Amino acid sequence: MEWEMVVAIAVATPIILLPVAFVWYLNLAGIYAVVKETREARKEARATA
Repeated sequence: MEWEMVVAIAVATPIILLPVAFVWYLNLAGIYAVVKETREARKEARATA
C-alpha cells in the first residue's frame, strides 16, 4: 500500500467516526432519559396508589 493511501485512511477515519460516535451518544442519552423518566413516573404512581 502506498504511503499516500495510508495517510488518507488515517485522516479520513476520524472524520467518518466522529459524527457516528456523536449520533450514538445522542441515542444513548435519549434512551437514558426515557428510562429515568419512566422509573420516576412508576415510583410516583406507586406512592400515590
